[in-house]
Amino acid sequence: VSMLATVEAPRAPGTFALVWDVVHEGELWVSSVDPTPVNAAMVEVVAGRAFSVVGGDRPRLMVVGGEIVVPLAVRNDGTRTWEAGEGFAVSYHWLDRRGSMIDREGHRAAVATSVGPGERAEFSVVVVAPRSAGRYRLQWDVVEEGVCWFSDLTDEPLPSYPVLVATDVFSEPVWWA
Repeated sequence: VSMLATVEAPRAPGTFALVWDVVHEGELWVSSVDPTPVNAAMVEVVAGRAFSVVGGDRPRLMVVGGEIVVPLAVRNDGTRTWEAGEGFAVSYHWLDRRGSMIDREGHRAAVATSVGPGERAEFSVVVVAPRSAGRYRLQWDVVEEGVCWFSDLTDEPLPSYPVLVATDVFSEPVWWA
């Protein structure tokens, strides 16, 4: 007999024993009356980012300290629903051109409706440029406020995107001279 089963992974990483059993609902588990040893399958649960950016855009050029609204589509790749009003939000980090973090706390775009595992949601993220001109890298991330950044749950690096931050030529005194 062949069966298809869905198994929910534990929320914490680690090594777990997966043991199959048969149940007569409300009556008994077969393992409780059959002494035959059952072979456990050892399963390694690893932490992952639990989200993917699946659509939208990113800025390529920004003005020092300027703001831009970026449309973004994010998919919940985890096992938990991101509930609206429970602190889940899409945000970003700024890195210098070598990849060192210079601003971890980007503006948040809160989850407006529940996003179940495998579902995607659309966001409008307000991105504020660094206050100095230069070449930077932008990383998208998801945060559960007061709990963690999703990127902290894994060693898998986030993709980052180059952004040139330029001085506003119209605000420079040289321009008017």
